[in-house]
Amino acid sequence: MMRKATKDDIAVVAGLARKVAADLHRLGIDQWSDAYPLAAHFEKDVERDGLYVFEQGGSVLGACAILPEADPPYRTIPFAQGEAIVLHRVMVEPSAMRGGIGKTMFSFAYELAKAKHVPWIRVDTHPDNFRMRRFLIKEGFLEVGYMPSIHRIGYEKRP
Repeated sequence: MMRKATKDDIAVVAGLARKVAADLHRLGIDQWSDAYPLAAHFEKDVERDGLYVFEQGGSVLGACAILPEADPPYRTIPFAQGEAIVLHRVMVEPSAMRGGIGKTMFSFAYELAKAKHVPWIRVDTHPDNFRMRRFLIKEGFLEVGYMPSIHRIGYEKRP
């Protein structure tokens, strides 16, 4: 079940981020580090009313921020015209991957965008994150371009 995160979830989400970062590094993907993302990033997401968690059986197994587009790197590639929401810091507990959690989180974002009448959903990922890139293509996202300032590839989709 998806729900809005609270300040009480920050430590759990930050711990999940450390697990995900370790799993990415195990696969040779240098997407996250010991300095990102941290509890402070998730605190800001909560303050912006944009952090969501996937909870099952009392455990947080996934999380993502769903925020209005505001990051300057997103202005450097040719996204389609129109307002967008952006998914940031998308993560799933490594032991629970391939269980539909990512799909549930993205479906939640699609419904949120529709409810807010926002025509686009955007996301970015590290060029080496083959799992996320494959997932995004399977979900119908189109690769838009490379953002060198953050070393990420941007994708977009109409919800």
